[in-house]
Amino acid sequence: MFSKKFFGGRYFGGSVPCPAYNKCRRHLSAVYRENKMNGKNYQILNKVKPGSRKSGVGSSIMILLLTTYYLLLTTYGLYGAFDELNIGARPQGLGGAFTAISDDANALFYNPAGLSNLKKAELTSNYGRLFMGLDDNSSIGSSFVGYAHPTEKYGTPGISWYNLSLSNLYDETAIALSYSYPFSKYISAGASVKNLSRAFGSDDYTKTAINTTGDEIRLEGDPVFDNGKKSQVITGDVGLFYSYSRNISIGISAKNITKPDIGLMNTDKLSAVYRGGFAYKGDDYLFSFETVSKDSDINILTGAEKWFSQKNIAIRGGLSLGSRRWRTISIGSSIRFDNFSFDYAFLWPLSGINDTLGTHKIALNIKFGKQKITKEEADLLKEREAKLKAEAEAKKSLLEAEKFQKEAERIKLESAAKLKEAQNAQEEAKKLQRISVVKDEEMQDLKKKDELEKSFKDSMLFYQKRVSQGAGISERLLLLDKIAKKYENSGINISDVRKERTDVLKIQQTARNDYNSSISYYRRLKARGATTDEMKSLLTKIIEKYKVKGVNVSEAERELNTLKD
Repeated sequence: MFSKKFFGGRYFGGSVPCPAYNKCRRHLSAVYRENKMNGKNYQILNKVKPGSRKSGVGSSIMILLLTTYYLLLTTYGLYGAFDELNIGARPQGLGGAFTAISDDANALFYNPAGLSNLKKAELTSNYGRLFMGLDDNSSIGSSFVGYAHPTEKYGTPGISWYNLSLSNLYDETAIALSYSYPFSKYISAGASVKNLSRAFGSDDYTKTAINTTGDEIRLEGDPVFDNGKKSQVITGDVGLFYSYSRNISIGISAKNITKPDIGLMNTDKLSAVYRGGFAYKGDDYLFSFETVSKDSDINILTGAEKWFSQKNIAIRGGLSLGSRRWRTISIGSSIRFDNFSFDYAFLWPLSGINDTLGTHKIALNIKFGKQKITKEEADLLKEREAKLKAEAEAKKSLLEAEKFQKEAERIKLESAAKLKEAQNAQEEAKKLQRISVVKDEEMQDLKKKDELEKSFKDSMLFYQKRVSQGAGISERLLLLDKIAKKYENSGINISDVRKERTDVLKIQQTARNDYNSSISYYRRLKARGATTDEMKSLLTKIIEKYKVKGVNVSEAERELNTLKD
């Protein structure tokens, strides 16, 4: 006995007419219609009506199976074979509004252009039970398996398999090859080539039809199935995906664009389906809106999603409204473990079939391999690396400058100590001179030597004074050379002068190295497009800093003059 839920509480085949009968009759006219073969008029639904004594058990069950097929499709919001029974647990949780999202392998079904959004190869496998809990224990299931493999240069190819089955009575299978290519970082296009096959179950009732030709009513073979119980066609889908901004995306797709004929006996063309929508994506949430158009039917789909716990747990919900009073609400959730994720969705019809346990869908998603890096992302990484390198070099130059400053402070302290030492030595010499008694000649020699020493010390004191006053490296070298030249053969110990000159030369060499680093830093800034004011300011600082240190800054001066001109 068939489910009361389908027939408004009345059993099929009784004396009360079934409300679904006329709908079934109109729908099945594309396949089961009045035909004439070899002069015989075969009429399945025209002659077999509920309550007729001539109908018999076989005919009643035949209509039962066909009515089941009709209701299966019409209660879902669209109608006919290969309708848009939305695929995937995550998209279903969003009410099917996924065309403008298309950021995982479910894009194989919704919008092949969205495959360009995938960063890694991805495999998705999902299964759904439709309208669980029917009284007749019938099993309506849908399955989908898809794989997409993004590449850095050659777009993203993919393959998918979809199946819808009603116990052993009806079966639809779609196998598709898909491809997407990003023409820029904003827009991508995609297409799918699909093989669609439809098959009907076989039993004693599909082998009979009522022949009303002549005076008798006889059961004979159903002519609809004379050429087989399966049809197969090739068609395709196309899609576009546009990233308007970081947060807003737009997607459109057209499915079954060739409108193939899937009839077993008579013409039964699939209608094209057009989907279009937009989505707003935040860091951990999104909203999506979409319309689906098929012939004269228009459906509106909306959905929202929110991620928690560092994007490892998600909840979502959706609402679908459309023609023929179609109303469905949906909720869903996801849990993610690195490259694995599990999705679940529950759909509850607000119209059509009622008193069921709803539709349930589960999905497993697996990501493989290394993450795809686009050209724009690679350029950004290179730019960031160059910026970090420049910052590191600037920091290095600053540390070297601080090191130079500390060295200058050390030399200054050492010079002050030496100056104090010289003053103490001078006082000691004076003391010795006052207490020493020598011969006149020795006194003259001593006096002359004392004068030389005093002159030498005075020269060194003057040098130390100039150092403390901030004399540059060039001036210090010039003073040291004069002192060394004057007292080189006088018997005065000028080893401190030579040591001081060596230390100053080291400082000068360090300054030259720092100058060269600064000039290299200037050239890099110039190559990256620094402004003229920035380059002038840097050159002025370099000249002021290193010219007083005796460094040849002619290159910087020439560059500065060029910028001023």
